[in-house]
Amino acid sequence: KKSIAIVGSGAVGCYYGARLWECKDYDVHFFMRGEHYDTCKTDGLEVKSVYGDIIIPPEQLNIHSSTEEMGQVDWVILALKSTALDAAPSLLLPLLKPSTRIIAIMNGLFEDELVKMLDLEYQKISGSSTTSNHDDGGGDDDGTTLTCCSAIYGGM
Repeated sequence: KKSIAIVGSGAVGCYYGARLWECKDYDVHFFMRGEHYDTCKTDGLEVKSVYGDIIIPPEQLNIHSSTEEMGQVDWVILALKSTALDAAPSLLLPLLKPSTRIIAIMNGLFEDELVKMLDLEYQKISGSSTTSNHDDGGGDDDGTTLTCCSAIYGGM
């Protein structure tokens, strides 16, 4: 099974994560904090939708209070609120391997900005930069490539 990390387990992240869990084809892990984490650890996750409700029992719910616990994954769904974007690089880097793909589902952040944020954080940690389709060719390159795409909400 492909592994998927949900970073930003609010309404949007939990909805998409629960839908992916529901099809049973993916190993879905949710990053949660605080009261939300405690409640889901005890009661599981319930998503109500006009397209059908989803209940993930606590014994089947993969929740983590840090992204380091999750390990590297195949896909990341980034669904943070815009007020939490400064935390994105430190939350995402523990999840990434060379083949990891990132899907950003949020208002006000485009893939160029996300790649730049991750690259700056990666440089602080490793002393070298990543490559991406946004790379200007300057600086050291250790061969790590960031790939992401974005989903832009256009209204209902």
